[in-house]
Amino acid sequence: MTNTKRIDIMHREDNMIGEHRMVQRETKVKMLSAKELTEIVGSRSLAYRLFNTEGFPAIRLGKRVLVREDSLDEWLKINEGQCVNIG
Repeated sequence: MTNTKRIDIMHREDNMIGEHRMVQRETKVKMLSAKELTEIVGSRSLAYRLFNTEGFPAIRLGKRVLVREDSLDEWLKINEGQCVNIG
């Protein structure tokens, strides 16, 4: 097993009821870095080309490029069995 580091971002869903604020739930969003995507797809250049592909759910934070793990799973399901033109 490789020693990888995931970025966990807390996502909070709030509801406003009158003047009272109620927190419904907190969920952790797992983000994958380019290095982690490289381990999944097997090629660094392919990982970066995916990040630059139109419709790929990349998130750019400064110089960093990330993808939500659940968004990657959904993108793969949608594009399964299709030929995808990658950047």
